[in-house]
Amino acid sequence: MSSPTKAVLPLPSAHFLVWETNLPTTEVLARLDFALNKDGATGFLPHVNEEMKTQQELVDKIHSVIDGHGNFVFFNTIPLHKLTGFRTGDPNPPRIVVYTFGNPLYAQRVIKLNPIAAANIPPRIVVVENENKDGTRVAYNLPSSIMMDPFGKEDEELKTELLGLDKKIEELVLEIIKA
Repeated sequence: MSSPTKAVLPLPSAHFLVWETNLPTTEVLARLDFALNKDGATGFLPHVNEEMKTQQELVDKIHSVIDGHGNFVFFNTIPLHKLTGFRTGDPNPPRIVVYTFGNPLYAQRVIKLNPIAAANIPPRIVVVENENKDGTRVAYNLPSSIMMDPFGKEDEELKTELLGLDKKIEELVLEIIKA
């Protein structure tokens, strides 16, 4: 029986993007909910995992959920500000909400080219209310900086997919923070 091995693979240049806006956090969250069709995507993942049997069913479901709302499907939110409220005793701390979202069709293509990229799929965005509640930050890891082949293999197809994903996420963020 062989011993397990461990490899620490430094990423060439991981980038964490932070956008700032003067818009109230409630407005940014509402816009993100709309852009991801949060109401229309309820139950999407369980449906994929439990009921779908073909690629065409997946494609049809994604198109029905997106339905004019952009490129991505809403998966989940995690309201982390509630945790800070427990710690500080503040019943109304600045909001911190993590969104998981994505498009399984993009995920399929990226995973085919780099299965290890699945560690960062689906993408996440964090929406953070400023401490004084007069603005909002929206932040995320740039997919092309964290999903490339960690062994240094150059793959133009993967690079093209990830740069396209970078652009689509940036378009989403700009849509929700524009004044």
